[in-house]
Amino acid sequence: MSRSIIPTSPRLPQPVGPISSAVVDLLTTGVGASLNMAHPDPFDRDRQLAWFMLNGLSYRGWRDVHDDMEWHPLAVEWRRNLEEWFMEHAHDQVWLDGLAVAEAIEGALAPDETPGAAAWLAEHGRRDHLADAIAMRMPYQMIEADPHTFAVPRLDGEVKRAICDVQAGEYGVGHEFSHAELYARAASALGVDESDVLDRLPGVAFATVNFITACGLRRSWRHIVVGQLTLFEMDSVAPNRLMVEACDRIGVADEVRRFFHVHVLADAEHEQMMEDAVVKRLCVDDPDCAADVTFGIAAQRWIDRAIARHAVGAWERGRSALAELPVPAAA
Repeated sequence: MSRSIIPTSPRLPQPVGPISSAVVDLLTTGVGASLNMAHPDPFDRDRQLAWFMLNGLSYRGWRDVHDDMEWHPLAVEWRRNLEEWFMEHAHDQVWLDGLAVAEAIEGALAPDETPGAAAWLAEHGRRDHLADAIAMRMPYQMIEADPHTFAVPRLDGEVKRAICDVQAGEYGVGHEFSHAELYARAASALGVDESDVLDRLPGVAFATVNFITACGLRRSWRHIVVGQLTLFEMDSVAPNRLMVEACDRIGVADEVRRFFHVHVLADAEHEQMMEDAVVKRLCVDDPDCAADVTFGIAAQRWIDRAIARHAVGAWERGRSALAELPVPAAA
């Protein structure tokens, strides 16, 4: 029988500003006060990290933090305020104008001026760049599939069955490892350690898992997470194929290549499942949900492009996409 190498509860990351410092204080002492979450940058490192730590209470928890802190009134208030802060930014950035789901997917998958990280790595990447890319994925990949599972009881019919089928593949049903375990092995093979990486990630690296968690936990946002997952599955094969090419060109351990190759194989099937259930059925049978589905697609694409701009921009300047040390952020 295989054994997971994913730790049960990681340590809390180092805070990088007043908001994340307040979260650490609350989670370790139970004491806190109301905070102003407003900030003009939706990917502000301090706020995204604080939000990630609060969301982490609903997953693996944090070492030396009591599980009951998940429902501490102030933790719930702060989490809700951060969700609404980010979603306000997302709605400001994403323009739908009555776009149909199929059109939203077509637009999201269309090439644009933002160079994708996978394409850049396939052509130019080095081992350290690949390690950066793996590290940037860590907040979501260490709990891959879990955020979407929150939405399952809030759905029904064909879309519920389709997501359960997708989740079974993500959790490794019938296989030796889950996708999260495959990721952990890939990260380990590249020397990427969770306890170090979480202290060095930019704010944008936390945005995907924070966004999915918020939508998965709110019934009123359930169709947003359906749209987000639809994009995930329909925009996975080509980028992961490029990552396999990058692995082959750079020369890395089999565990790294396997992580990306498994996604090429699995997501080709998942892509069709989500297209049939969401694009062809859900949004036709229930037109009222279409706006949320298209928003989920477009908002995740907005996040993806921000991640690519950050990573590729850093690499082209000869820098790591990660921070060297936690840097205090302005409130």
